[in-house]
Amino acid sequence: MRVNIEKENSMMNRSCVVVDSHKRLRETLCEWLRLEFTDIDFYGTATGTEAIRLTNDHHPCLLISEIELKDMSGFDVVRQIKRQTLETKCILFSMRDDKKYRDTAESLDVFKFIPKKSIYYE
Repeated sequence: MRVNIEKENSMMNRSCVVVDSHKRLRETLCEWLRLEFTDIDFYGTATGTEAIRLTNDHHPCLLISEIELKDMSGFDVVRQIKRQTLETKCILFSMRDDKKYRDTAESLDVFKFIPKKSIYYE
């Protein structure tokens, strides 16, 4: 899957916020993405609260978030971000691959829902 991370308007920055409660996965994902997208700034965090703050501060074109966070769900993060900006594309991932998660992601107009198990196999 290739995500087109283009500036859609003058308020958007070529940046991405990566949210995962597992430090090693978050840092590895940011590291890998930096190698692939050298002209984009990546900001990693473990919490939804910090993800929302980073989004408000940096106006990223992309948010990549785990759904199961310690302080709130990734769904709640997307809801708050979408109230503030429609331009940030959101990708959610989870260990759970069930219909309820997929339906909720779809209802929030999430760009992509990715089961974590598919990350390891594809």
